[in-house]
Amino acid sequence: MLGDVYVGMEQSRRQALEEGVSETEELVRLAVHGTLHLLGWDHPDGQERDASPHYRRQEQLVREILSTDTPGASDGVGSAHDGGVGIRVRSKTEVG
Repeated sequence: MLGDVYVGMEQSRRQALEEGVSETEELVRLAVHGTLHLLGWDHPDGQERDASPHYRRQEQLVREILSTDTPGASDGVGSAHDGGVGIRVRSKTEVG
């Protein structure tokens, strides 16, 4: 196991409102972002961040996850089948 990715739901909701995206999209984005860090991807701060390989990969995976026709995808569960990396977003009650 490489580690854990935790996403703050309130922060996710705030960011979704700020960015004008759905809460599900922002939740997926934050889970992907943390997972990429866990896998060793990093990004610069500031204006260079959006042009970084980390950001481009993150957005590619977010699009793939949100467009995947996966059972349960409507309730925020999705998976990416890219290079053997899967992402599953579960609620705190599901995790236990």
